[in-house]
Amino acid sequence: MRAGCATTVCSQVGVVRGVAFRDGNHCVLRHTGTVGPILALYLMAWSPMASGGMGSSSSDLMARVIGSHKMRAAWDALQVFEEREGRLPRDLAELFVAEKLAGDALLMPMDELAETIALPGGKQVQGSFRYFPLGVDATTINTANDALMIEILPRKFGRAVLANDGNVRALYSAASLRDIDEFGR
Repeated sequence: MRAGCATTVCSQVGVVRGVAFRDGNHCVLRHTGTVGPILALYLMAWSPMASGGMGSSSSDLMARVIGSHKMRAAWDALQVFEEREGRLPRDLAELFVAEKLAGDALLMPMDELAETIALPGGKQVQGSFRYFPLGVDATTINTANDALMIEILPRKFGRAVLANDGNVRALYSAASLRDIDEFGR
């Protein structure tokens, strides 16, 4: 009976086979079956195009995880600095020097909007977060955020924010898409 089912299905659908091979300097995927070469090409091309929107949300999620980790480490450094000096640092350069932070401590992977932080002695590091020592309002639709740090790069699905209570939150809605300069310098 199984053989009959398989034979019936094969007689209706036909044999479908994809073969990848190298042809000179090119890799070729040849797909043969009942759908024909044009429809097969369309079906194989449609899947990545249709799922393209999913990539930005997953990359934003990964960035949020990395950003949260870096902001928690920054919060720890800010706390140590404040306990020792009795105040928050004036800028990120002062924090980098006083706490001996690694050059990439506040740099997100592949961040094209990272800002240069000039350290004493002519050394420079890159930072993916803007620091607001007096705090800044980063309120979203339903959450008030008095932020000490905000991720510079706008994100469609959430932007990392270090609140002045040490919690790392994500901005959503229009606030996550605002230019960093709209929050202040």
